[in-house]
Amino acid sequence: YICCLIERLVQEEKLRIFTDIEDFAQQEAAFIQCVKHAFSVVEEYYGVEIPVEEIGYIFNYVDHKMVNKKPLHREKIPVLKAFILYMG
Repeated sequence: YICCLIERLVQEEKLRIFTDIEDFAQQEAAFIQCVKHAFSVVEEYYGVEIPVEEIGYIFNYVDHKMVNKKPLHREKIPVLKAFILYMG
């Protein structure tokens, strides 16, 4: 997903409409800040800015994996958060 995200941003392709983006931005401000911080080097290197809509898709992917107990289990979420903070 991240490779496709960067490619979309570099090619200036718009993301499909993300519903309730204002609610997401208010409720998940800390997650948005962590992702923006973690990807600040990518944004600077490629001269792009990761929009909140893209961060919403990342959030939904992580949240979906938690709910459905796919390879990313609930107990691994702190590891993901630590990774995001480490990358930033």
